[in-house]
Amino acid sequence: MTEEEILSKEKKEVTCRTCGYHWFPYKIHPNKCVKCGTKYWDKKRQKLFYQKWLPEYWKGRKQNEKHKNKRIKNSKNTFTENHPKVKVNCDFCNSEIEYILSKFNRTKKYHFCNKKCLGKFISKYPNLWFSKERNINVSKANKGRKLSEKSKTLMSISKKSFYNTEEGKKIQRERRAKIILPKKDTSIELKIQNFLKELKIEFFTHQYIKIEHGYQCDIFIPSMNLVIECDGDYWHKYPTGNDIDHIRTSELLEKGFKVLRLWEFEINGMNVDKFKERLYGRK
Repeated sequence: MTEEEILSKEKKEVTCRTCGYHWFPYKIHPNKCVKCGTKYWDKKRQKLFYQKWLPEYWKGRKQNEKHKNKRIKNSKNTFTENHPKVKVNCDFCNSEIEYILSKFNRTKKYHFCNKKCLGKFISKYPNLWFSKERNINVSKANKGRKLSEKSKTLMSISKKSFYNTEEGKKIQRERRAKIILPKKDTSIELKIQNFLKELKIEFFTHQYIKIEHGYQCDIFIPSMNLVIECDGDYWHKYPTGNDIDHIRTSELLEKGFKVLRLWEFEINGMNVDKFKERLYGRK
């Protein structure tokens, strides 16, 4: 098959990005403009070039030894060997790196010796790496793109393997400590909050307490060093209670906190006076 017969199968008009010239690529190599000669990168045409056009063009042909020797010489990485280099220190581990000058000019801010150093730098200093301008540019570049099924599965496997380790579990605990759950306060909690407001007692809601089984308490009064828990009859298993609730109360008492647990049926039939008696009596 000739070149024209191969290229006539899939002819597509191409526009040059620099000069804007419209042309049909009749040559074998599709990545050059006819008018200005600038190179461009078209993934579809490149796949056709390497997978379809070249093997069909070279079918039944034999290369001379001169051509083979030229290809072998050009295939060697002579560019990196002869190109001028610059010595730079890694921004994370301070080890010396040899950067190619053209690559050094492209990377303006930070330089790393390895992908591991880059990942550690991002996890330690996220505000330096993820600036607002960078996030906007990345979102524009990734707009309309979709991940393949293979990449999704690989990402899920890597996340699961990381979060099963001790470091991953610590990160999960720190994140969960900041999340307020539930987002809306229950009717029981709101009733006791109103009682405290009437009594003019300062309190905080969903305060995280650092114990072995750390959690966010319902109400915390700093002046009395008191933790109030509003337990629902169904979810907290009246009258026995959950095992984790008993463990947390014992841990809080060991750390010097005072604990007041109120059941749902008690709060529903409660006034301000009765709550005041329970608060100061704590029976």
